[in-house]
Amino acid sequence: MFSAKSLKAQAAALGFNLVGIAPADPSPRLDSYLDWIAQGMHGEMGYMARPDRQVRRRDLQVILPGVRSIIMVALDYHALVLPNAESDALTDPARGRIAAYAWGQDYHDVMLASLERLAVWLQDATGHQIAHRVYVDTGAVLEDSASSAKIRCSFIPTVAVTFSWANF
Repeated sequence: MFSAKSLKAQAAALGFNLVGIAPADPSPRLDSYLDWIAQGMHGEMGYMARPDRQVRRRDLQVILPGVRSIIMVALDYHALVLPNAESDALTDPARGRIAAYAWGQDYHDVMLASLERLAVWLQDATGHQIAHRVYVDTGAVLEDSASSAKIRCSFIPTVAVTFSWANF
């Protein structure tokens, strides 16, 4: 039988470290975001101020009509094997430092495939066709407020937060 507990267990089985489920409500920080945009704080990141992106951030129904829930996951992508301490990659002063997440596979690709598998599992577990959208750091969503409320994790460089919308 489908439950939030079984969904979280499946997400863990797919490798996600944290899982949260939240209502697809507007972000409680939406006004702060809109003020930030109005003040030009987005700098050269024009995509953040695009009218279509602002509309999506105001109303998730624009992204997926009928959406009722957000499933958020976090993946610790620091768990990969780094070169050993004597490796030229770490000791050569002519080389730049490379962030831990950049040593392995692109986490966008890893998470996207796992999120799509989670969506298939969700449809199988519920017995319903479920409309969904999967984002890995690409959606016009104010993810920090939804995820901090439901996952309760600090946003450190080793955690990536990703969203999947499900119509349930």
